[in-house]
Amino acid sequence: MATKEVFIGGKGITKRIGIGGNNPVSIQTMWKEPITDVNDNSEKLDLILKKINNLQLLGCDIIRFAVPDMKSAASLCRIAAHTEVPLVADIHFDYRLALECLKGNVAAIRINPGNIGSAENTRKVVEACRENGVAIRIGINSGSYPKELQKKVAAGEMTRAEALCETAVIESAVFEELHFDQYVVSMKSSSVEETVLSNRFYAQKYHNPLHLGVTEAGPLIDGVVKSTMAFSTLLNENIGDTIRVSLSSTPENEVIAARNILKEC
Repeated sequence: MATKEVFIGGKGITKRIGIGGNNPVSIQTMWKEPITDVNDNSEKLDLILKKINNLQLLGCDIIRFAVPDMKSAASLCRIAAHTEVPLVADIHFDYRLALECLKGNVAAIRINPGNIGSAENTRKVVEACRENGVAIRIGINSGSYPKELQKKVAAGEMTRAEALCETAVIESAVFEELHFDQYVVSMKSSSVEETVLSNRFYAQKYHNPLHLGVTEAGPLIDGVVKSTMAFSTLLNENIGDTIRVSLSSTPENEVIAARNILKEC
């Protein structure tokens, strides 16, 4: 069964990309450089926009930016106002950063309800996303387990892959309780086996779109090998709706690798 359809983008000049449903698998990458000086430096903005355009020409559909502080949030809003490529704000711990990004043309927010502080903080982000037509990605990795699941893994009562899946279920339930369905789920491990199993477990029971990735995949060759093994296994089981090849290399190499993996699959 196909996953449900979630839309990334759609505000302002950002083009709208469907994830899930009958849409093709989209390619993502992550920006690797700080953006805090963009608001004070038009030359830096122009260079970033040129690089974003080049990534799009290579086949990149979506770009994620880390937003560790308010200055970065303001910079991301400025960048997003000048490109049609959907930009995702990667938020950890401080829900106010998400709210600040949502004042601009940001296409999606990446958060974990479990580390955003409280149910009320999550509700504020969800309502702002709902109002602006912005999707959310739940990003789960092996450092995201709730304490009770960490204890079960340590005691051998649950595998790490099962804990990844269960954490995603717990996080997803928060959005479901708020009647918000425009979200994508990712469960990433540095282990190919854990990445494959956790996504397989989740896909057997739930139909939310899945973002595939092997976290901390490593330098170019190691990362490409791990990602190819994980993605080819899952995509050939019709599991996965968008992918990022995580490399200790350039965003350009991430996009080229992802493009070629998809071609071979």
